[in-house]
Amino acid sequence: MAETVVRAGTAADGSELARLRWEWRSNLGRALELSEGDFTERFRYWVEAHPDTHLSFVAENDGSIVGMAWLAVLERVPGPDQWTRLSGILQSVFVAPDHRNGGIGAALVEAVIERARTIGVDYLTVHPSDLSFPLYRRLGFREWDGVLELDIGRPRMPPP
Repeated sequence: MAETVVRAGTAADGSELARLRWEWRSNLGRALELSEGDFTERFRYWVEAHPDTHLSFVAENDGSIVGMAWLAVLERVPGPDQWTRLSGILQSVFVAPDHRNGGIGAALVEAVIERARTIGVDYLTVHPSDLSFPLYRRLGFREWDGVLELDIGRPRMPPP
């Protein structure tokens, strides 16, 4: 098996990124809003329209993209002590099933962490799946009790 290379993604990778995203999300058993062709076309446009806020990373093996990860960069409200304040969200880490368990996911996450450091992100968050918690913990992520989240897509429960 050839060596896997992790690199920053480009707009030219849009179709392959769409293919991975489609593969991941279409296998969840949910109703799909778009056909694969329509999704790919729109996704490529979206990638081109968000080069400063959504940085992609890809894993290539034998010339094929087999994994991806995204760094969503959010500019925070400036303060008098620090004008430029950035936070990051690690999103959409996915490795094609037949390339898993070989360190590709970790290499993608490490690439995101390094870019976040380079551009001055203050903190990086992730919403891991149950299966991916061990990966993120190995790479230094920790649960933090000070974070609250409201899932806007779900009805609010009354307080206990």
